[in-house]
Amino acid sequence: MAPARDLPLDFLRGVDVMLMLLVNFLVPAAPAILRHAAWHGLTLADIVFPIFLFIVGISASLAFDGRLRRQMPWGAIARRGALLFAIGVALNWCLRPGFDWDQLRWAGVLQRIAIVYLACAVIVSVGRGAIVPLGLGLAIIATHTFVLLNIGAENTVASLAPGAGISGWLDRQLLPGLILRGSWDPEGILSTLPSMASGFLGVALARWASAPRPIWRLAFAGILLVLTGLLTTIVIPINKDLWTASFVLVTSGIGASGYAAVRAAWPVLQPHGWAKQFVAVGQAALTIYVIHMLLIALLRLPPGGEDRLWDSLLAGLRASGLSAMWASVLFAVLAVILCRLLLAPLQRRGLLLRV
Repeated sequence: MAPARDLPLDFLRGVDVMLMLLVNFLVPAAPAILRHAAWHGLTLADIVFPIFLFIVGISASLAFDGRLRRQMPWGAIARRGALLFAIGVALNWCLRPGFDWDQLRWAGVLQRIAIVYLACAVIVSVGRGAIVPLGLGLAIIATHTFVLLNIGAENTVASLAPGAGISGWLDRQLLPGLILRGSWDPEGILSTLPSMASGFLGVALARWASAPRPIWRLAFAGILLVLTGLLTTIVIPINKDLWTASFVLVTSGIGASGYAAVRAAWPVLQPHGWAKQFVAVGQAALTIYVIHMLLIALLRLPPGGEDRLWDSLLAGLRASGLSAMWASVLFAVLAVILCRLLLAPLQRRGLLLRV
């Protein structure tokens, strides 16, 4: 029997996914807090993806804890990971359609989710306590920090500059096809390792908070992780693209605190229709993500053209008297609403992507 759904977790996932969509529909004129930090630093846009991976870890614990290792559905787990990765690659192709395989991006958001999901499934099968995922997650970010700060590339000293250090060098050496930023990729090789730590911390927190007083445990862990992450900035800055240790700790702490807040407020939130909308999105996260990526591909038509549909619609909003910033925000909000409207009939008919 499948475990009962954790509705507060579905709500948190739904909020996170809607923010992810909003950020992806924004243009550079948007408010700074809704744009990714240029390099070091942290904005609202930066916390969305790591919180989703943190939720992946919680979900893996809820789904697989209680099974013996030999009872783990490894075939279904491998299939789900492979399909998530393949869908991510297919969506990247939709953004740059053609048959020049050097222009196909193999890295991406769904691809990273697939890898973290598989890693979390493995770590869940290893033991039942919080110590193993917590210890492994901390060991990964400690090792990652050492590598970033001490190992150079191409006969140069170690560097945290964009594309200049070991992280960018590994992307150029090992990533096939298109590297998104030219000399490095935000979902590249080295940063994938600490992104697993985000998931592992989710596994650890889910297990630790399953004991009595779960909300207080989550809140305490969230505060502790944020404070530890801020202290870690003395050693290494917060950086999403490098997925630094301080970034992992702070964003996991925010995720744990958010989960605690939602669980505490759930008796008040649950009856409201708007809360149910976020729950519905959280339960159909993959489907609405695919919808929004296909919509982005449509808005980018014609590929490489100067008069893309996206630009024409933004120009229409600007012509109404809105500033560039507010035109960007309104455009993104309307695009997210459209994605939700497109999801609704699919959800009613049970036509959701399930992998």
